[in-house]
Amino acid sequence: LGEAADIVVVKQTVGDTLAWSALVEPYQLTMGARAKTDVTLCGFPRSKLLALCSRDTELGFALMRNLAVIMGRRLDLTLAMWFTELERSVSNKYQ
Repeated sequence: LGEAADIVVVKQTVGDTLAWSALVEPYQLTMGARAKTDVTLCGFPRSKLLALCSRDTELGFALMRNLAVIMGRRLDLTLAMWFTELERSVSNKYQ
């Protein structure tokens, strides 16, 4: 109890989205990232990006549609990880 450990949730590749949780309420990053090689990371101030989406609703729709896909994939991954841990826990308890 009280120990923290890094857990690899997903491996990102070129063009993948990172830190999408900062775009939706409560506007908080929910995980960190580490790179094994040199990378170029593009960042956008949330307020400016959301203002641009408000002005260009076609862009805003595309961004939010893609964000929904990313969130769905992350939810599927989290659910799979939870089921794996649940199976391990039950298996260990009843062996």
